[in-house]
Amino acid sequence: MGRGVDDFDLDGDLDLFIACGHIYPEVDGAPSLKESYKQKNILLENRDGKFLDVSDRSGPGLLNLESHRGTAVGDVDNDGDLDLLVTAIDAVPSLLVNESPRKDISSR
Repeated sequence: MGRGVDDFDLDGDLDLFIACGHIYPEVDGAPSLKESYKQKNILLENRDGKFLDVSDRSGPGLLNLESHRGTAVGDVDNDGDLDLLVTAIDAVPSLLVNESPRKDISSR
C-alpha cells in the first residue's frame, strides 16, 4: 500500500492518500473473506483534525479498481498543487492531476 501525506486541497493542513490493492490475486476466489484483489484508492481530507473520506467525489481516477502499489507526489503541471502518480500491478501507472480550487487560509 502506498501512502501520501500532504496538503492536497491547499487549505493549510495535511491530507492523506492511500493506494489500495490486495497482495494476493487468489483472494478473489474466497468470497467469504469479503476482499478483492483490485481496489479503489482512498483520499482522506483533513477537516479540523478529523479525516473525511472524499474519494468518491474527487474525480474518476480515484474510482479505478486495480491492485495499486505505490505513489509519487509532485506538481507535474506546475500549477502550485500536488498531483499523484500511482502504480499498480499489471497496469499502466495512473497520473491523477489535482484540479482542486485554492482555498483561502488567511482566516485560519
